[in-house]
Amino acid sequence: MRPSPDNRFMTHAKRLALVLLVALSPFASTAFGAPKARALGSSDSALVYADGCASCGKKIYFGERCLTCIAKETKADHSRPCEVCDKAILFGSLCTRCTYDKATSELAHKCLGCENTIYLGTTCASCTAGRLERSLGVLVAKGEQLTPLAKEELDRLLAGLQEKAKNPVELSEGGKARANLAAEDAKATGLAFAKYASAAADYAKKSGRAIGETAADLELKQRAATIVGAAVETARVLEATKRRVATRSFQALGKIPVHTELGWTSLSGLAQYKLLEVAPEMAGTALAEDPAAVLAALVVADHMYVMMDLNLVATEGEPISIMEFLALRGTQSPTRALAAATALVSIRRIRAGEELSKSIRDLSRAIEVLAEPIPEKPATSGAK
Repeated sequence: MRPSPDNRFMTHAKRLALVLLVALSPFASTAFGAPKARALGSSDSALVYADGCASCGKKIYFGERCLTCIAKETKADHSRPCEVCDKAILFGSLCTRCTYDKATSELAHKCLGCENTIYLGTTCASCTAGRLERSLGVLVAKGEQLTPLAKEELDRLLAGLQEKAKNPVELSEGGKARANLAAEDAKATGLAFAKYASAAADYAKKSGRAIGETAADLELKQRAATIVGAAVETARVLEATKRRVATRSFQALGKIPVHTELGWTSLSGLAQYKLLEVAPEMAGTALAEDPAAVLAALVVADHMYVMMDLNLVATEGEPISIMEFLALRGTQSPTRALAAATALVSIRRIRAGEELSKSIRDLSRAIEVLAEPIPEKPATSGAK
């Protein structure tokens, strides 16, 4: 009779425990010819360590190499060199810094709505807000065809745009409610941005990096501090809430392919570019390589771009933006419509600093659902 999975697991666990006990015993070096171990600290300490990692010399407790060197080798096995600087990368043909340099030198173009110079998308942030306001009318008119969550969030977006443009709000109860929502959202966002700027200042003090040092004016310097601070605060919050459990899912999220003027690149690569666009001094930092942190920075840098111009929703043809999906496909897939609405809610909450850990996780899950390729329909057989 074949043993049950539970019995096999217990047997394996017992064997592993025995191996570890033997390996860590004072007689391990004699019995197995392993490197001689030395005691740690006081004489009554039971811990021992080997001579050191064979690659970097770091003190380790077992094996021949430390986990860091093993991870580096694994990454190297799956990486490729950047076409310009030969730095190891996992996605695309250029590293983040070279992508940024290439974009700023080759991709500069005028916004379709004004004379501002932009690098990604079709319109600048201000003109994108106008595009969103026009398209919201179509979406809100769909009413009950959208999920209640999507309808509520679109109402909030419309209220915020009306407040920002100082347009007259109707004196109906609904108009007053929307105006109150807009005022609350604006206040929450202002407080969150101040908190993000404070986090950036702390990071600059500890790291010695001058955030926004290349900014031409105070407004751009403050924007850089806000965006970098969003990344810093996201990393801090997720670390405090057992980030390690979600590390793999965030890494998978960062590899989601998106199509932009940069060509096909990863979501993390795009977010890194947007971060370096305002804070080039962050190039090469661990923070700029953090998928969750740069995703939050991308949202804070240009949430309109994320909603309107970032084509990350998979379709049978070319990918489309979140707002375009809601307008054209929102009634066709309840699951994806809910994911799109969740993405909108999460974007607003990240900008407002609300439940940052939950919001960034919800956004990552929503993007994974939206970016999941749609299976191709089987070809219909021809006439017999």
